[in-house]
Amino acid sequence: MNVEGIQYRSFKRTAEALGLLENNKSIKECLEEATLIKMATALRKLFVFLQVFCHTSNVDDLWQEFKIAMAEDYRKSFPSFMDARIEDKLLRELNDLLGEHHKKISDYGLPELNKNYNTKGMCSLFRDEQEIRTPEFDLSSKFLLNKEK
Repeated sequence: MNVEGIQYRSFKRTAEALGLLENNKSIKECLEEATLIKMATALRKLFVFLQVFCHTSNVDDLWQEFKIAMAEDYRKSFPSFMDARIEDKLLRELNDLLGEHHKKISDYGLPELNKNYNTKGMCSLFRDEQEIRTPEFDLSSKFLLNKEK
C-alpha cells in the first residue's frame, strides 16, 4: 500500500503513516531521556516495560536504536567479549525480564538467542559469574609468592 506516493511494506506501517495508529514517538523520547541517566539496567527494564504494557509499534527500530545503550554496562564489565556475545547477553537478560510477564523475546520479533552459548536454563546470576574472566596476572601471581609461604 502507499500513502502520498510512499510505498509501505505492511498494513501496520501504512496505518501509522495515515495517523491511524500511534507511532513510537513518545516511547522513543522516553527511552532517549532514560539513556541520558546512563543506567543500562534501568534502561533494559524500561524497554521491557514499554513492550509489555504500551504495545509499541515497530519494536525492531527501537531495538536497533537502543541496544548499544542497553548493553553499555556489559561492554565495560566484559571488554573482551565480541559484539555478538554482548548482544546475546543483552537478549538473554531481556528474555528473562520478559519472562516475569510470561512473555519472551520472540513475541516481539527481537533477534533469536545464539545457541552457541550453552547457558539455557541457567540462572542469570550464574551466567554472569561464569562469564567473569580472571586476568592472567592474577592467575600467575601464585608464582610470585615466597617459597616459605
